[in-house]
Amino acid sequence: MQNRIESLAQTSPATGWPFSDPAHAAYFEELCRSHLGTDGQPVVLEDGFARVEGEPVVHGLGNLASRCNLAPLAEWPELVEAHFAKSAPAVLQGLAQSVIEGDFEQQKTRLVVRIQHKDSLSDELLAMHVHRVDLPETRTLLALDLGGSILLVPKCIADSWNVAPEELFERGVQNLRQLGDGSAVTMALPPPIGLKFELYGDDSYGASSVLRFSELPMRTGRYGNLIGLPVRDSMISWPIDSWPSDQLIHTMFAMVDGRYHEGPYPVIPHIYWRKPNGTFQLQRGYRHKNHLQLLASAEFVRMRLRLKQDEKRR
Repeated sequence: MQNRIESLAQTSPATGWPFSDPAHAAYFEELCRSHLGTDGQPVVLEDGFARVEGEPVVHGLGNLASRCNLAPLAEWPELVEAHFAKSAPAVLQGLAQSVIEGDFEQQKTRLVVRIQHKDSLSDELLAMHVHRVDLPETRTLLALDLGGSILLVPKCIADSWNVAPEELFERGVQNLRQLGDGSAVTMALPPPIGLKFELYGDDSYGASSVLRFSELPMRTGRYGNLIGLPVRDSMISWPIDSWPSDQLIHTMFAMVDGRYHEGPYPVIPHIYWRKPNGTFQLQRGYRHKNHLQLLASAEFVRMRLRLKQDEKRR
């Protein structure tokens, strides 16, 4: 039971709080200690995680800190209280028990997939849960949507269902159609940039929905799409019909990188080339002296050169 309970509380690891004011960081820690140490037990805060001595649950605080950082101070107590209410021991044990007792027929409508950074779980925890790789540098995790809470599916539970992993993931992607409630809009940047992107957001499965991209109300480019998955609830796209200019790529990297570090629920700060065949290639971006540099794949470079040559011939 201990491992199953721990899996409910995992979030992306944090190396430090996002607060620029040390007083805000101290207030945030005070709120966390107050909610976790209600019975007087010592509370350990370390590397973006919290735990109460003597209890098995590990609480990830990185996303909570990001949410608080974007909200007025007056709202922080309510945000912290709501966060820890979801991971109360009785709640976690009840959710875990409902999974243990249910078979595939009972759980299939709850199955979803969630794309997370490859380091969002430790290697030990990742090995305990059903996952696969769809996009480089990420992991696609099979989970159950329990209405306000997400439970990663332990391998031991999935094995008891006697259903092929391919079918489980297919069902999880299909269920995003019903459980996702996002919308697509065109985002036009003001002059002098003047570029337009498509944004799919307001959906807790926004990033995961890239696995059903062809079904979304977004345009597919002739040569694929540039895709950004900065946080779990949104996706940025640019359909590739013509040469992706240096300005466009740098602007997209800046948007994705900024949103990733702003949080909450970061996924990945790089962008992808979704090829016409539906596969993904990672296009890395790095900051260097206030500039973003692209480390593109060889195939992406060749495609850009062809489109640049076509543009010159017109």
